Amino acid sequence: MTQTLILVSADTESGDEAKEDSAIGSLKLNSFDPNDIEFDLYTSSNPNIPIRLFPDNITAISSANFLTSCPLKYILHGYDADASNFWWTEMKDEYLKAGSYNIILVNWSKLCDKSDISVIPNTYIVAKYGAEIINGLIRAGVLNVTMGLHIIGHDIGAHAASLTANLAGSGKVSRITGLDPAKIVFGKFGDDFRLDFTDAPMVDVIHTDGGVTGFLETRGTIDFFPNGGKIQPGCLVHGCNHFRALDLFIESISNPTAFKACKCSSYEDYKKKKCRCNEITYMGEFASPTSSPGSYFLQTNSFPPYNKPS
Repeated sequence: MTQTLILVSADTESGDEAKEDSAIGSLKLNSFDPNDIEFDLYTSSNPNIPIRLFPDNITAISSANFLTSCPLKYILHGYDADASNFWWTEMKDEYLKAGSYNIILVNWSKLCDKSDISVIPNTYIVAKYGAEIINGLIRAGVLNVTMGLHIIGHDIGAHAASLTANLAGSGKVSRITGLDPAKIVFGKFGDDFRLDFTDAPMVDVIHTDGGVTGFLETRGTIDFFPNGGKIQPGCLVHGCNHFRALDLFIESISNPTAFKACKCSSYEDYKKKKCRCNEITYMGEFASPTSSPGSYFLQTNSFPPYNKPS
């Protein structure tokens, strides 16, 4: 049996029912092979060889495989990528070097190999199964959400993170990090299908190719705009800008104070030192959930290490 998604324009007023005359299209959720999505668990006990999780057999996981007293980092790649890419294995390795974590890498490369409207229902599919994984771990008694459930997504993975959190249910996901969330395709639709500040108690976003591949508009409770959020030093093409969000986040895992950011009204004001920077936080893994909501600016180096002392 197929389902239908009604895609509503971003101009539709919030709170309105999705009506046929306000919808700009509908897409069928057709049948697919569940094995096209891989949920791989890594911990300090198995840092290199994952344990494959299945939504319909999650109770097979035990406390021996899952660190019940440790946070879960649930990581989603973006368009035309997969979980074996350098960035994802490096992020996993940095977390496991930094402390005790449960890491789930979600490989949904077979469902996100196109940058057209067809990716919307596929984003919903990976989120639906991801929510089943999360709730299955909770029912099995191995995932304690009070320890922290943090979803990290790059590109369209940031929007899959949003849907996963909402489908998992209120109070499950404590934080979402969006790494240059994709504007392509998703810029046309309302917030039901894309990352926004209501998706979790803390939604921090790093903008590095804003206005082209990614959003320049704020999407989170805390939005970081390194180097203005559009063009990154050392980059000559948009792909480099877009993936710089990953480089910066990964570096922050082992260096909590690497990226000191100042709350300011604009990057121009920040460069002209018009902001007193009374309100600061640190971009990346150690962004504070108690930081004042708003836009934060900083400058970085062209090459690693990217942290640039202020």
